[in-house]
Amino acid sequence: MENISESDIKKHKNILKECFFLPFKISKIPTLEENIPIMYSLLDCKIDEENSDKIKYKILLKYGKVQWSVSRHIIDLGRFLNVLRKKNFSFIKMAGVKNIIGHGYFQRLNKLFNECRIELISKIFLDINRIFSICTYTFMGERIYEEMFSVNISSIDDSNRYLYFFKKANANLKMYVVLKRECIIFIKNIEEQEILYVLMFDGNTKIDLKNKIIGKEIYITNLKKKIRIYSRHSRRINTFYESLIKTLENSNHKNKNRYESFAPIRKDVNVEHLIDGKNYFHSLYRAIKSAERTIYIAGWWVFPKLYLKRILTNEKLDKKYRLDSVLKSKAKEGVKIYILLYREYELALPNNSAYSERIFLSLHRNIQVIRHPSFINEGLIFWSHHEKLVVIDSKISFLGGIDLCLGRYDTQRHHLFEEKKIKSEHEAFEKQIEGKIRDKKALLDHQEESEIWPGNDFSNPLIKDFENIGICDKSSIDRNSVPRLPWHDIQCKIYGEGALDVARHFIERWNYTKYESKDTINDFLIPIDENKPKSLNESGNKADIQLLRSIGHWSNKYVTEKSICNAYADIITNAKEYVYIENQFFVTKFEDNLENPLNDLGKSLFNRIVKAHINKENFKVYIIIPLLPAFEAELNSPHSNIQEIIKIQSDTFIKSNNSFFKKLNALGIDAQDYVLLLSLRRGNLSGSRNLSELIYVHSKIIIADASRCIIGSANFNDRSMLGDRDSEVAVLVENGKYFIQDFQKNLLVEHLGINSKKGMVNNMLSDEGKLNEFFENLFKNAKDIKLGENEIFNAIKLRAKINTGLFKQLYRVIPDNDIRSKLDFQNFCKLPSLVLSMADKNELKKIFSRIKGHLVLYPYEFFVDENPQTGLFSVSGYIPLIIYY
Repeated sequence: MENISESDIKKHKNILKECFFLPFKISKIPTLEENIPIMYSLLDCKIDEENSDKIKYKILLKYGKVQWSVSRHIIDLGRFLNVLRKKNFSFIKMAGVKNIIGHGYFQRLNKLFNECRIELISKIFLDINRIFSICTYTFMGERIYEEMFSVNISSIDDSNRYLYFFKKANANLKMYVVLKRECIIFIKNIEEQEILYVLMFDGNTKIDLKNKIIGKEIYITNLKKKIRIYSRHSRRINTFYESLIKTLENSNHKNKNRYESFAPIRKDVNVEHLIDGKNYFHSLYRAIKSAERTIYIAGWWVFPKLYLKRILTNEKLDKKYRLDSVLKSKAKEGVKIYILLYREYELALPNNSAYSERIFLSLHRNIQVIRHPSFINEGLIFWSHHEKLVVIDSKISFLGGIDLCLGRYDTQRHHLFEEKKIKSEHEAFEKQIEGKIRDKKALLDHQEESEIWPGNDFSNPLIKDFENIGICDKSSIDRNSVPRLPWHDIQCKIYGEGALDVARHFIERWNYTKYESKDTINDFLIPIDENKPKSLNESGNKADIQLLRSIGHWSNKYVTEKSICNAYADIITNAKEYVYIENQFFVTKFEDNLENPLNDLGKSLFNRIVKAHINKENFKVYIIIPLLPAFEAELNSPHSNIQEIIKIQSDTFIKSNNSFFKKLNALGIDAQDYVLLLSLRRGNLSGSRNLSELIYVHSKIIIADASRCIIGSANFNDRSMLGDRDSEVAVLVENGKYFIQDFQKNLLVEHLGINSKKGMVNNMLSDEGKLNEFFENLFKNAKDIKLGENEIFNAIKLRAKINTGLFKQLYRVIPDNDIRSKLDFQNFCKLPSLVLSMADKNELKKIFSRIKGHLVLYPYEFFVDENPQTGLFSVSGYIPLIIYY
């Protein structure tokens, strides 16, 4: 061993790891040397004489700590001997089975198998697996039962018809069936180890055993497939059936779950909240670097050249922190990477998933990519795969609203222009020498202070949407004079059993897409055994969680699941003090019999407020949504799709007879006493860049009473909530007091501009000074911010009202409640703003300094008197209105 060099160890590291992990697999990892043969020297086998006879015999096998048995027939033995003879095994000197049968039968069998095993040590030969029941997947998790059976797999919906009325029958195939703790693997043949299908257990899995004239068969059904497994050997099918029943009973997915979710409630799981893109991307970078086995990525848009960290080296961003570079380095280490992309309708979206697929596949052969849907038909143009998730080794996962794409990187400061505080590593080291940065960790943190958006990452979809993705890497706006669109978003990091459920959702979607598209290139994925996987460095706070999703027939060949919507309704209905919502949209109905929208979350909210009014309870609703949808458009143009969104949003809150506020007012309830509609805005006052821009709220969360919350990708509308439209994933967190309290508090600190180190400066305006002091004391002393209390509700409303007025004076920002029509729009734009008309710059700075945080009032009366073209189709002439709901 002392002659082995470090380079030799590195050269064989991956192949040795694979051989020890899968001892009966011929490794396919290319090396400079020949592949290491399978290690049959570690296999023990003998005949169980008590449970065997001369016709049927039982073989006991052991490999390390794993023990199992297989039942075989004398016919199997004859076939096996013929194969050995054809392979020129030197110990085969007998004519056939008849030379083994007789006195000392078991001793001769034991000798036969052991001599075969010894000779296999130096041979590459897999037919022995037919006798010993060993395959590539035997030791991936617990070995339960494996055997060759006749199998028929067909769809549950019977939609596959032949000649209009005869059902087209699927052929029966000989398959090697591998039972694992959470699934059944169906392998085409044991030599090539080609997987034909993976059935994952769920609450709808049913198993039946039926007798045939010869042999028996097992029927397995769930909401997707029906599978018939047949064998003429009753003992084998009985053993398999018993193992199936026992495995299903022990599965975490045997029962139907709360909210009709695919996932059970998981206790004491570590979770973290990640507010805004920088925090998420940095955490994701560290997680990817720690990957050892697999990385799963699914997204609405995944851009390969996204910088996860913005560190300058010699005045340029270091490319080693780019997503494609990080994934390539892990793929070279042997990590398998699977990327599931939404295949967009190219005329409607700029994502260019074909470009992303091409770049990812060019990096390394350990990276596999699938785009879905594989074709776009009339019914699929309108819906999308909207999840944004990453899973590392099925131990760490991320989900939420943040796409791995352009325009999403941001900090909680939400700057409108680039901020280069440290221009290079050299300058950072100079500062370290000067003593301004004292330790290595502080140096690294300081290096990352540069807030840079390279190329078309510096974007503002309100001014100019993305275009020529992958062709042009130049910003479509002038970064010196036009502000970027700040992006507020939230992601959740989940460890352990929660990560297993996120992985399960990904695996379901990946395997479904591969199977339905008859993909012969990419791998089938196998869920790992649920034995409470632990990450080495779990952080965050412990809480109980449950994974939720929206999924349906088009997206996963599944009966519609809308567990996100069900959980939202439950949280709203059972909230005691307050409900806090951040979302990209707020589109819902408040009574039945409406054509659109269809989701009734608004009814739950309405009923809870009515109940609070009747019982004289303190109950508050906070809703934070964007000031405008992120569409490139002229606001006053009659041919703009943005008018449709504005109208739908206005109908929800105030305009229609069935709107939120009118329904409450009809019962004598003042909506302003219970509901606070808010948005976010940022201003800039420096040199010629005296500009303001809205902060685009893209987060999808709900918090109730600082005790329960949901973080995910689902918008508050029909597309995300109905299940059969956009596919979504989210997590419900509860019984995690510290997690939710910290989460709520950190959001308010950002939005209200609380800075405990510097404090809020009191100015000469006594009311504003008292308000600043109130918030400073509140966040300094209170661990739990009681958002249900009138005092806090009114203070937040006042802060938003003051900010709204200041932004209006300084910048004449749009939208505004004074703009009820297009005529109002024209008149509003004629009035000058202070940043253009005020000569005293010091006075201008004083006014600007009064803006605290980013909260402003949402202008729900904006364009309320306008009526864009209505009817079956929108003003664009071909887009159905249903896509906006």
